[in-house]
Amino acid sequence: MAKYKNKKVIVAGHEFDSNLEAKRYEELLHLGAEGRIKDLRLQPEFELIPPFYIGKKKFRRAVYRADFAYIDTVTGKEVVEDAKGF
Repeated sequence: MAKYKNKKVIVAGHEFDSNLEAKRYEELLHLGAEGRIKDLRLQPEFELIPPFYIGKKKFRRAVYRADFAYIDTVTGKEVVEDAKGF
């Protein structure tokens, strides 16, 4: 069963966890076509903590996975988004 009872949605060959996330993807595609954003990435990962050892015990890395990341062509800044319904 999906978290929050969302249904998987497929848009342009990509599977999304919710209708909200799929709609945001479509909006971002339009913004890209208009040249307002570029370099759209889906499910980008950002390493928060690299793997490390304490003594001989290894701890795995901590990763944040966003829904989308892209470059805003007006500001030149990277934008990282999560599509949430709450």
